[in-house]
Amino acid sequence: MVIVLYHLTDVYSHFITLVANIFLRQIYVLNVLH
Repeated sequence: MVIVLYHLTDVYSHFITLVANIFLRQIYVLNVLH
């Protein structure tokens, strides 16, 4: 149970990192275009 919970947290953190990277990249592109 604890291992499964830890695995879910790890996946969630990876997802957050991925979303943050995409978000920052779009902000960078918008700033460059403007």
